[in-house]
Amino acid sequence: MSLKLCNIPANKDNLESKLIGTIKCQFKLAGLVRTDTEAKRHIIEKRLGQRFKDINISCSTSRSPLLVNINKETEHVCFIVDMKIFYINESDNAELAAARWFAQIGRMIPKIILGSSTWAAEYVGLSTNIIPSYLFALEDALGLYETQKVSA
Repeated sequence: MSLKLCNIPANKDNLESKLIGTIKCQFKLAGLVRTDTEAKRHIIEKRLGQRFKDINISCSTSRSPLLVNINKETEHVCFIVDMKIFYINESDNAELAAARWFAQIGRMIPKIILGSSTWAAEYVGLSTNIIPSYLFALEDALGLYETQKVSA
């Protein structure tokens, strides 16, 4: 299962949503042989979905393969919770607004997870993957790169 997060528009007339990127959170469980990994992932996704619903962010679950990594040295089984982030166009500069919203979600997820006593012990970290056009719009707005002159 994976979570699909989407902002809730103030204007219900414009419901076209576009994928901005993905956020993957990794969790670890003690022991090399676990039969409850799928159930743990489902519980975490369900509780994350409820937390997002509480802050007015729409989310739904979809089936995805369970990604498991076994670390024999530390005797842990790691699994990934995959979140697909969608944005509903509401503004003039949709790419910039979407990129900022993606960054906001990326900063919020660790705070939600680390605020839970049960998740904090199992949480390993997260990785984000934003679609390049949104990243370029954000970089342009922040002035993070310099334009180079091209000689003819």
